[in-house]
Parts: sequence; structure tokens; C-alpha cells
Amino acid sequence: MCPTLKHLGSVAMHPTLRTSFQDALLSFSHLQSLELDLGLWNPQPPLTLQRALVAEVHMYGPELRVIVLWVASMRIAWQLNEITSVWEGRAEPPGQRAGWQTV
Repeated sequence: MCPTLKHLGSVAMHPTLRTSFQDALLSFSHLQSLELDLGLWNPQPPLTLQRALVAEVHMYGPELRVIVLWVASMRIAWQLNEITSVWEGRAEPPGQRAGWQTV
């Protein structure tokens, strides 16, 4: 596919097709940031499930440092803390779009 791709944005992630998505993610070995739209998820995932999803996605894309989730109309940027190895999420108000730019 595109092994040197560093950012992939606006990917709609269907809740029942996660395995296919994870398999495809293995092809992007240099991917550092990813933006996922969870608009098809019903109900919308709470923060605890978002953190688990981000950790799961990171297993298939170990170079990822920023994962942005679109939940309803909210943009939540999850960033890997290099010191603690913990994913930290923050909601970004409209007009503030720093997710992929911080990579």
C-alpha cells in the first residue's frame, strides 16, 4: 500500500469491521497520526471505551503517536505520553485543530 504514509485522516470506522481495519493498518508501518470517525457507532463510545479503542488501534500501528476520534460532533485528540506510555485524551473546541500538526 503506502508504507511511508505518516498521516491518515477522515477514516470512517464501522464498529463491526474493526478486524478488517486492523489488518489494513498493518500495511502502514510509518503511520504517526490517524483520524477516525466513529459516527456509525451507536451508542457513541464513552471516554473509557475510547481509550481502550485507541490502545487497541495502537497495537496494530505501533508508530502512532496521535489518534483523533470524531465522536458525535466532538473531536477528541488522543496523544501518547512518551514518559508514562499512557494515552491522554482532550476534547478540542471547534476551530482548534492541533491533532496531526503535533506529530
